Amino acid sequence: MLWLVAVIPMVAGVAGTSAYLNRRGGWVPNTLHQWDVATLGAAYSAAIPPLAAFSIALAVFLANVSRTANPRAFENVMALFLMAFIILIGTALMFATTRSAFYGAEENEEVVLSRRTMYVLANLCFYLGLNMSWLGLRPLLQAIELHNLATVFSWLLLFSVMAGAMRQSAWLQCLFGASPIACVSIGLLPIIAVCFYWFGLVSLVPDLWPQNSTLTFAVFVFIVACPPFLVETNVIRFAGNERCITLLSRVGSRLMPAYQGVAVTAMLLLWLSLVVPL
Repeated sequence: MLWLVAVIPMVAGVAGTSAYLNRRGGWVPNTLHQWDVATLGAAYSAAIPPLAAFSIALAVFLANVSRTANPRAFENVMALFLMAFIILIGTALMFATTRSAFYGAEENEEVVLSRRTMYVLANLCFYLGLNMSWLGLRPLLQAIELHNLATVFSWLLLFSVMAGAMRQSAWLQCLFGASPIACVSIGLLPIIAVCFYWFGLVSLVPDLWPQNSTLTFAVFVFIVACPPFLVETNVIRFAGNERCITLLSRVGSRLMPAYQGVAVTAMLLLWLSLVVPL
């Protein structure tokens, strides 16, 4: 558990810096109806189940191919696919709730922000679940002895993680008017932090790297994906409560860059655990 001594301050630093850069951001753009969040939620909720089924299908395939070849690798990749499946199913439920929510005829600023907050949280969970399942493709290719292709996919998957991070930041700037600098930091700060962690701290103190790093950081990503579902559940619980809507709109628009920075950092640590030697 020594790795927590380095990872927790690193993640807190990324979150704090992103929140500070967004201290003057956070407003509802004039084009309130530029994006139909309910329609987007319906489209995502329809697309997620096949992706979740894809994760399970790959897990079953891998079980038939490499269960006895490398038990630890088998355990790690199964963890990636199964955790991704759980995250994606939870995300589908969140999108279904988002598209079905009815806030009444009046759409003031707080109502619009709260709806957009729930959409962005669901979209972030989709980002985590999808990329976790895709990261499982690298050990899958290694299991069937396509090592060169696995190396190529390592960099393609890194591009996927960072492209998804930029897409998340684009939604923040579009829907919340987040600071452009804070949005850029969502992709930049995690790279700097993870590079410092690996090339700086771990090279000096190897014990700061977990022994079973892939499983460890997969669990870390899963934990990061849990708060949006808990928030959404409590939104259902306190539906119609104006104080709840106000809190969600104010806190959500301010802290979203920080939370997204934490999510991207977790995904980069998981990617790193797959490409560095154990």
